[in-house]
Amino acid sequence: MRSESWSSRGPDYSDSYRQQAQQLARQFAIMEGVVGVLLSGGLTFGEADRYSDIDLTVYLRQQSLRTWYFGEAPLPEGKSRYRDLRLNVSYLDYELERDRKWTSAEIWRASRAAVLYDPEGLIGELLDSKRPDDAQLRDEARELANDVRFTLDHAVPAWLYRGEVLAAHAMLNQALSQLIQLIHLTNGSPAPEPGWDVVLLGSTGDLADDIVEQLQEALRTGDLTAADVSRRRYAVSTLLRETVALHSPESGSASQGEAESPLQGMLWYLLKHEPIEFDEFLARFDRRLLIQSPAFELVWVDRQPDETLIRFNHERLGHIVQHELGRFLDSQQRIIRELAAHAGDEIDS
Repeated sequence: MRSESWSSRGPDYSDSYRQQAQQLARQFAIMEGVVGVLLSGGLTFGEADRYSDIDLTVYLRQQSLRTWYFGEAPLPEGKSRYRDLRLNVSYLDYELERDRKWTSAEIWRASRAAVLYDPEGLIGELLDSKRPDDAQLRDEARELANDVRFTLDHAVPAWLYRGEVLAAHAMLNQALSQLIQLIHLTNGSPAPEPGWDVVLLGSTGDLADDIVEQLQEALRTGDLTAADVSRRRYAVSTLLRETVALHSPESGSASQGEAESPLQGMLWYLLKHEPIEFDEFLARFDRRLLIQSPAFELVWVDRQPDETLIRFNHERLGHIVQHELGRFLDSQQRIIRELAAHAGDEIDS
């Protein structure tokens, strides 16, 4: 088997492949029922080598697509060879795609796609309708940040405690993949597909200068020892903290701008604004948060004859910090300590 050098980049075929893609789009354009053609994948970044596909998405009217399924399609769907080119073609029902909720990966691919054919402007409208707004990106980022924190605070220490070092390293790999997606989300972009999420980190703004060095430290596994787990965990934690601190709105928390979970956000609000009426609470928060730890022991419902109030138990917070902190999970201890640090001078955190 011939050996192959992986130390340098191969020839760039992007110009040639893009011309071929445009020729294919012109062929699709003259066919009945074709609404539009998109080019996605590496070619849209000016990247193409011997492993690259020409990724084309062809949107059709429903009736035309049905006839293509019965043998009228000009090219195979999926991956195939065509005149020494590697193709990856998708045929989609335009009406169905217009009404369907897209996955994050689909949204990202569409956000970077190049429109090769769109005579009625319908494909442009479709792509615009699928772009996530800032609120959606923040929600996804908050969920990912919480997932990474849970892995770092709970899953990794648990596997180390059980003596399963390899499992701890695997969990760190998972957390790192989620963190890379988080970096893109906090910079206002849908999370790219695996592979491209790393390649495109150079365009992530304020973090770009330091991110490669920090990722190398987080990825390096050494001898797969427990000490390496601790080192990698610290590297991932540092990168998470910097990512969220740079891009999250000010929340006044001791976590320097960390994205709050719904539970943490509710506790911070009550700490600063209690008591609040029950109706106001329901307008802002899910009532189930009241019975989740640590709110279960820090928040109480004050039922009075003429009104119901939600109160924060400052005295209970101080007692927990002084005497009972150890019986809470690591992630809950962090929330309690942050609350205590800002609850007042009377609480020693």
